[in-house]
Amino acid sequence: MTPQPEPPRRVIAELTALWHELPVSMVRFPAPADWTWRQLLQAHNVLRTAAWNERCSAVSARPCRELPQMRCLQLNRGTCAADVLIPMSPGGGSESWRVATLRLIWRPAARDIQLIAIGATAVQEVGWAMRTLRKELDWQGTPDPGVCLLDDLRLPEARAWRITTVSPWVYDKQPSADGKVSLRLERERASVAPKPVPSPSKQQVGIELCQDLSLRARRLTSLCSADARWQLIGAELVRGLSNEWLPLAIAVDQCQLSAPNLELVERGSNGGEFGLMAFEGYLDITVAAWALPWLSLLPIFGLGTNPDKGYGAVELQPLR
Repeated sequence: MTPQPEPPRRVIAELTALWHELPVSMVRFPAPADWTWRQLLQAHNVLRTAAWNERCSAVSARPCRELPQMRCLQLNRGTCAADVLIPMSPGGGSESWRVATLRLIWRPAARDIQLIAIGATAVQEVGWAMRTLRKELDWQGTPDPGVCLLDDLRLPEARAWRITTVSPWVYDKQPSADGKVSLRLERERASVAPKPVPSPSKQQVGIELCQDLSLRARRLTSLCSADARWQLIGAELVRGLSNEWLPLAIAVDQCQLSAPNLELVERGSNGGEFGLMAFEGYLDITVAAWALPWLSLLPIFGLGTNPDKGYGAVELQPLR
């Protein structure tokens, strides 16, 4: 019998130890019973806008976000709090290996909203984030003294899990015909209902899930060093490791996802609008023990595209 390939366990152990040593801070807020994922998106936008208005280290009198089509001089250098907290090129998105270090997590089952700060800079800015959320949204939070490291947020040992979407899992973007006209307006002009999207197969969802976990691991690794070259190189090496081994460690056992027409529209840096194509529902998976640190990233970093805006939020429930 041909022996089954084994992942490089020593490398995985050293890598996950590096992740688990990252400093973390958590603040808990009570969530109203009637709260929705659209309010989660709004809360993310409040925090992102405040960060780039109040924590920008621009050398000019105006924050970088007010200078469209211009790149921040301190981008990716770790010297600007706004860039570290919520990476964003003015007029565009962040580098593919960067990730927001201030994150809002909604847990409907527990009626709980969590503000999680990852890394030294974000942990130092938790007080500012709490004041911002109190001022803008009237949120009153309580710090959780039991959360100091990323290790405190890892999932318990279990081989089977249910992943339930809390906000839409965005898997693709669809530009309008001319890049400028609203998709909604185009439909009204054509008087044609959008074509229904078939539910994804277990195989399709498995591919998307492993790709997302690989990307989350890549971005988390970039937080383990302040050196931009190390961030880029380390992130790329982790992506290669994840892409090779995660598909062998995770199996989708059941998939109950649909792709409803949610009329989600985002505006790009050129003024054009994009329709967001998304899944909602749940899936059951089986995971190898060594891959649990990857799975532990999902409740923190979400699934799909635009997770730093609140999309792709999930809850995980152990099944066995």
